[in-house]
Amino acid sequence: MARKSDNIKTEKIEVKNFNNLKDNLNFEPGISNTAYTIRDEVFYLGKTIFNGYPYVSALSEFLFNSTVSFPVASKRVSGCYMFELDSNKSIAIVKLEDKIYFFEHVPGSNPTTISDVTISSSNREVYLEAIFCSTEKASTTGYSKYVFINLPGEAWVVAYNTRIGAWQIEKVNNTYSAWAGTEYSLGNRCIPTVSNGYYYEVTVAGTSADVQPTWPTTIGDTIVDGTVTWVCRGRYNNFPTTTSSSVKTLNGYIFVCVGGDIYNSDLDLPDSWNPSDFISTEIYPDNIVALAKYKNYLVAFGTNTIEFFYDAANTSGTPLARQEGILHNIGCMGQGMVIDNEDKVFWISQTSAQTYSLWTLDKFEAKKISTPEQDGAISIQVGVNTRVDPNRANYMYIFGFRLTEGIWWESLTFILMLPHPMLVMFLLWILR
Repeated sequence: MARKSDNIKTEKIEVKNFNNLKDNLNFEPGISNTAYTIRDEVFYLGKTIFNGYPYVSALSEFLFNSTVSFPVASKRVSGCYMFELDSNKSIAIVKLEDKIYFFEHVPGSNPTTISDVTISSSNREVYLEAIFCSTEKASTTGYSKYVFINLPGEAWVVAYNTRIGAWQIEKVNNTYSAWAGTEYSLGNRCIPTVSNGYYYEVTVAGTSADVQPTWPTTIGDTIVDGTVTWVCRGRYNNFPTTTSSSVKTLNGYIFVCVGGDIYNSDLDLPDSWNPSDFISTEIYPDNIVALAKYKNYLVAFGTNTIEFFYDAANTSGTPLARQEGILHNIGCMGQGMVIDNEDKVFWISQTSAQTYSLWTLDKFEAKKISTPEQDGAISIQVGVNTRVDPNRANYMYIFGFRLTEGIWWESLTFILMLPHPMLVMFLLWILR
């Protein structure tokens, strides 16, 4: 198979021969994340280098080129990312079943453990989705670059906070203690003793006064409390109960899906949400299974339809408006069956007759690109494999497809497990 993956070096991280990885899979049903995204000689600033390896041992070898001590070596990876954030700090994010691990990575050196979080047991095998974002409100947040991590019903914001000089990993719907007359350190958070719908973060450490201050309710405003300075950090505890890991950023907003609705964060504030800020897919009642970006549009993939939304710069409520006149009555099999890459979007459709095909967007038109033979191979594999779940790891045939040339690789039909955000049945290799 002709490819450009062997011996590629990206920011001093060596990508080994893909066949070595394939040969070690043992073809076990349920293996997660065995594909990765590579861009030749492109720095990984804000881009995912690879998304996953089947076993912890492979992860240690491929991602870090050194030994990383994980608690249970038999756990499988269902999400693996690396990003460069503020102060040239690089972070590796690894989901192993019921935990997410965070490592600071220095090229040429061993990684150091930052922290880990325990996730809901229902998300044990669900793909973790992480996206690189930036904000223009660093004076409020303490960072200009961050990673938004999403799973159904729970999410985190990960950043290197330059104000406190440390990594900050905060659950979006975290619960904070009420204010008390005590010492506070940089980065500590609290809510007023009588909740006003906002939470506050320490920007100057010290000891609070005997009586709590009059809390500001304009995000970004500060208040002095004894020798402590607080900033109004955002709305408190309003993150919606998401139904998919799918998450996208557009023009400073974070977008997630809940049933048939698309919710958005406050502008440039990933951990501040208003429960009334959402838009529904009303042209055709449908549940959204995945979001994608196409040009400067947000694409909502439902089980039966596809709708397009754009940033209408609304001054209140959702910033989105529906693009009228564009609707496709072609659905998507599930969250793990869609991938977007700059101006390219690919997804696996599903019909009521349980047949499956690969599609792409071409000037906003849906274009089928798989052949009838390939459709049959996909459908057979889905039909005979009871472990198929569009939101989890699956045991499938895959086909290679060159994005830049629009042609299928010859004779590339072997069994692999592909992760989200890669299509679960297709290895979409990014060739420049």
